[in-house]
Amino acid sequence: MFLLVSGVVNISIFPKLHSLIHYIKLIQLLGSLNGFNTENSEQLHIDYTKKAYAVTNQRDYTMQMMRWLNWQEAIMWFNSYVSEVAQQWSHH
Repeated sequence: MFLLVSGVVNISIFPKLHSLIHYIKLIQLLGSLNGFNTENSEQLHIDYTKKAYAVTNQRDYTMQMMRWLNWQEAIMWFNSYVSEVAQQWSHH
């Protein structure tokens, strides 16, 4: 589907592909767009690994980390449920 010109694929007829050529230069010149950085994943790394590791006794820490993460998730779901029930009761 690409048009070959002198044995080279001509991507200029596909605007999305052509724009990829300019991304690196624009990011270097202007910086990354807001929301397209590593801050969110870094925070998740802190929450889901560093905090989980800190509560272990550093022996067989993988299983302890998984157990801690499961507890955190259960607490989150329980709090969400309690909040929803409280909202329903306040409307009665």
